Amino acid sequence: MTWRRIRAYLSNTRADAVCSGGLLSRRKAQLSEPAAGAPVEALGRLLAAAPCGGAKVSLALSCDFVRLVLLPPPARGLSAAELQALALDLLARSFGVDEHWRIRLASLGGTLFAAAVPEALFAALTDAVAAAGGRLAAVRPAAAAALAAIATPRQGAWVAVVEEGSTLVALREAGAWRSVRVSPRGLSHWEQLLSQIERERARLGSELRRLVCVSEAAPPPAAGWELRHSPARFALLA
Repeated sequence: MTWRRIRAYLSNTRADAVCSGGLLSRRKAQLSEPAAGAPVEALGRLLAAAPCGGAKVSLALSCDFVRLVLLPPPARGLSAAELQALALDLLARSFGVDEHWRIRLASLGGTLFAAAVPEALFAALTDAVAAAGGRLAAVRPAAAAALAAIATPRQGAWVAVVEEGSTLVALREAGAWRSVRVSPRGLSHWEQLLSQIERERARLGSELRRLVCVSEAAPPPAAGWELRHSPARFALLA
């Protein structure tokens, strides 16, 4: 049995996939493969087990591999070449990104984001999908896709997209995303993660104490915060 579409999620610890037979088909399957620090190989094994001959493969990448920055509002008046140069400059100053990274721009809730993935990783992922008989149709950051998928309160909120080994913390306020930071902490370090959000709140001068936690498991209580849990299946964000 082969599949028409495979949505996959990849991190340094695991590869997950949701396979479907097409728009009118009810056939579905869920697969998972441990990565153990070898994510490309894990993806290859996962797709071979599917199998995925001829399938369109959409891939959501964890913050293990992606670097994200917000572009300032005046960027909307720039040309495509100027936007790309600005994105590279911001990513280089924040993360050391250079010309060996693939950079893509996207608008999210009225705010421009730039995402970068190493070119070598992108090529390896493309080869792994092709070797399994599939076609890589899309690659996107899982955390950014989560931000696009959830409904934030109209009054604004902090959003924590919690993956296994990292958490993206973002602030949406006054109708726009104001901040995006990635922390190497997950639910197992919840108190430290909350402390980091408090420091970011103080840095930005935000009064908001409303937190939407996007995670597979429900978060612990957060004293002093209005907390909402949004369950996530990261493969479905691909």
